[in-house]
Amino acid sequence: MIIRIAKFEDAAPLVEFNQAMALETEGKRLDAQILKSGVEAVFQDENKGFYVVAESGGVICPSSSFTFRAGLFGITSRSTSRLKIIRKVRSS
Repeated sequence: MIIRIAKFEDAAPLVEFNQAMALETEGKRLDAQILKSGVEAVFQDENKGFYVVAESGGVICPSSSFTFRAGLFGITSRSTSRLKIIRKVRSS
């Protein structure tokens, strides 16, 4: 397993992880297109933050995002759905 800074090509699994985390932790279903726009905005403007992903066998595992807002630094871990997501990605 390697830990690395996410690339734009990682946007699709990051969107899926965001959806899964919102559903699991808050019971909310988030719109994939809105999430995609938000994830891509981070890749397009380094001042917004960055993502870190774990990769194992070419599969992206749940991630963490590091965001910058109003002078604050926030960290969001996306590991709560790890096993379910890894199974879903591997079965796709």
